[in-house]
Amino acid sequence: MEDWKWLGHKQHFIGASRCEFGLATLLPNGLLVSTIGDYRNPASGGIDEIGAERNLETIVFETTGEFHSCGCPIVKNWEGVGFSAYADAKEAADGHMEMCRKWEKKEADKGEPYWQDRPIEDALRARLAAAEELIAVMDAYNTISWSHSTQAIERKEALSRMNAARREWEKMK
Repeated sequence: MEDWKWLGHKQHFIGASRCEFGLATLLPNGLLVSTIGDYRNPASGGIDEIGAERNLETIVFETTGEFHSCGCPIVKNWEGVGFSAYADAKEAADGHMEMCRKWEKKEADKGEPYWQDRPIEDALRARLAAAEELIAVMDAYNTISWSHSTQAIERKEALSRMNAARREWEKMK
């Protein structure tokens, strides 16, 4: 534990700047343990889940051994090699320490990401299909000619489908 390097910046999740909770530890073996959560939704002001049925999460990442100018490690692969989810900050803080202890004894894993060995549930498949639909709708949305009034109905339908897909995508986050 005395060789662990505690980091000042939140390390993962695109909305990290809006998260009220963050812990990050670089282990001597080059693995980064990053815990994040209690995401403050700017639209509602409330706390939202950061993933499926979780408010906080820890992910373990391999690093390159190089560092950004701020001192944070450069992550080799953002897929992660370990994962744990939590319901509250106390559980997340305890879980972060547990993950650090567990992973400090391991060498950087060159195997499959942590999520590869988990079965994909039907609900997740449906959400992934919705995300793929979002991409297709956005492609359609981008190709609509806005200069023809005869395409106003098409534009309205595309916007409606895009908004529905966006809602599905937000649920997936």
